[in-house]
Amino acid sequence: MARLLLILLVVLATLSSDQAERLGLVGLRMPAFVLVTGGLISLALACCPVPEEADAGIAMLLALLVGAIALLDLRGTVDPIDYKLLLPVAVLFAAGPIAALLRHLDLPTWHWWVLSSYVSVTALNVMTSNLDELARGAGGIVRIDASGSLVTHTAFCSMQLVLSVVTFQEASAPGRLMRLLAGGCALVMLIAAATRTPFLTLILAGCLLLGVAPDRSWWWRRMVAGSVVAVVFLTVYSATIDVSLWRRLWSDGQTEWSTGRAVAIDHWLTSALDHPLGLGLGAVREALGDGKPALDGEAILDWPHNEMIRLWVEAGPFGLAFLLVLLGTITARALRLCRDHPDKAIRGLAVVVAADAITQSMFQNWLNSVYHATFGVLVVCVLWRSSTNRQTAASSGLTPQPTAV
Repeated sequence: MARLLLILLVVLATLSSDQAERLGLVGLRMPAFVLVTGGLISLALACCPVPEEADAGIAMLLALLVGAIALLDLRGTVDPIDYKLLLPVAVLFAAGPIAALLRHLDLPTWHWWVLSSYVSVTALNVMTSNLDELARGAGGIVRIDASGSLVTHTAFCSMQLVLSVVTFQEASAPGRLMRLLAGGCALVMLIAAATRTPFLTLILAGCLLLGVAPDRSWWWRRMVAGSVVAVVFLTVYSATIDVSLWRRLWSDGQTEWSTGRAVAIDHWLTSALDHPLGLGLGAVREALGDGKPALDGEAILDWPHNEMIRLWVEAGPFGLAFLLVLLGTITARALRLCRDHPDKAIRGLAVVVAADAITQSMFQNWLNSVYHATFGVLVVCVLWRSSTNRQTAASSGLTPQPTAV
């Protein structure tokens, strides 16, 4: 049952709003995700009813910050959908019981299979679809959107790529072949999507691994080899298929490929000057509810594409504190796993997920895409608690046994 709920959570996390609209699931997507997440948490707490003290403490702090935001929101209109940011808090709170519930599950291998299945399905979609229907972009830039959400799609591809590289050496011959195929598909789709954020994620993950991991030479060799392969892929793809990513990486004489992200950020910060405690959670979404209005010149009012700015504009210092505490928690746990855990796959997975959370918070809308954010918090915190549970069991000579359900 727990594994089924976990699979459903991942499926819902990969389901984009465009796909939900095509399937007629727009009104069911959030309730379904809440039910699945709540079901997993309830099942875990039924098995192991006592959460870890540290998890409960951090979750309580985050809940208090959200409570302060809600009190300030009483000045205007409160929309429950804006409080979806409590979902990552809930999975953080229950990370210990969830980890105990999934104690027999090889998490890195399970994640590799899930991410590889996602990559295979989306690659098949690209190969069998009319590329004009999947293409996005302007000004000669072509971005192949294989899932309806470029950001989430490229994030999952980058995670799969890292896991394929890290686990390649220990895999059997068929396993290596599958990693070559799935990793190659992930890399090609990253290049075809022409989105820069996942490459920043991979660079940041590499820096964190080299800075913290005890076996730096092992990671360095794989990063150099992976970088060479990526450059070759990019060169061949750009020379034979499309140069969009190359142009976006090197600007091609254009400083802004969006319709004015910097202008939009300036607008939102200016709007918040007279509201030091924020405009209200969901203010950005409400302002763009009827479309993106035009600003000066050719720019339009877009999302800030920076969660620090968005939460400052909407919720003031409480919103910014919420983001920093949540990011700080998962980053610190990922780095400690990277430093102390013997399994390289767990190290790589935890660090790339934390790096993804950081880069998406800086350059995208991480918490607004709460499905993806909840999945990331769940992965890192469950990996962390699985590690600490094993360390505690090893030191006491006991194995944690959750109650059968």
